Amino acid sequence: MLHAEHRARIDTAKAGGHLPAAVAQRWDALLDDAELWDFTPQFVHGDLSEESLFMSGHRVSALRDWSSSKVADPASDLAWLISSLDPEQFDELYGAYREELPTSTHPRLMERAQALGEFAVAEWLAHGLATQDEEIVADARGMIADLDADLAQLARDEAERAYEEMNPREDG
Repeated sequence: MLHAEHRARIDTAKAGGHLPAAVAQRWDALLDDAELWDFTPQFVHGDLSEESLFMSGHRVSALRDWSSSKVADPASDLAWLISSLDPEQFDELYGAYREELPTSTHPRLMERAQALGEFAVAEWLAHGLATQDEEIVADARGMIADLDADLAQLARDEAERAYEEMNPREDG
């Protein structure tokens, strides 16, 4: 999906009052970060999901359904994987993925994949609103609330770290 489409969808969600301030600010900052979006397109699967993975035990052994493949943002394939696979599976798959790329990976590829995963929630919300499916809307709002809570926890953690750095404890 194009950067401008993400921007339009997020702007619509903000205008409709569907985004808490912290989520809106995070998404705006991600979209405004030109370096994050300055990448070289690569061949991607285009529609990775659990259904497209063949597993052998705990290992991914093959992929299917290449009908959405295209040259696009490599983070688009990783966005679903980063939020769906357990960390060990993801690390293994990501390592294999990096080895197969014809060029080096973008230094902020994982950050962009995380952003795309978050933006997918806005897409899900837009779909629910467009189809007037209250179950989808409620699901998307729940995911947004979870992200808002995660951002609040990160802010608290950062504030505590900063406070401890400014006020070191003296043991003894």
